[in-house]
Amino acid sequence: IDSENLNYFIIKNVDIGLSMGTAALEFAKCSIPVIALDTSYLGMRNYKYEWLHNKPRYNLGVMVHGWLYSGNNKLNLSEVIGQYCADPIGLSEKSYKHVKLNHDIKRVFPKLINLSKNAKMHLDKVIR
Repeated sequence: IDSENLNYFIIKNVDIGLSMGTAALEFAKCSIPVIALDTSYLGMRNYKYEWLHNKPRYNLGVMVHGWLYSGNNKLNLSEVIGQYCADPIGLSEKSYKHVKLNHDIKRVFPKLINLSKNAKMHLDKVIR
């Protein structure tokens, strides 16, 4: 499915996106509220959810049992649905703004270039 038809399908058929990585960005750029899912190779009970716009920095999902994972400010499924029902437009706006501020190529590319110019690591040290 091409990008234009994908966006149309998402806008017409999706109320809340539950995803990680670039799929989360696809939902958010269409102003769909996004629950950013984390990953785990282990069984989980009582998993807690988090809105993409509440994720720190450029986080699009982490290992649940990894060092970056934080259980703070996470919601159970009932809380997610309650927040969506209370303010779907506000959550849509937050998702869209989050992706524009943190993941838009026009903002990310200059930051990446600047960081690479100031990097002290050299490729020959990484390869060893």
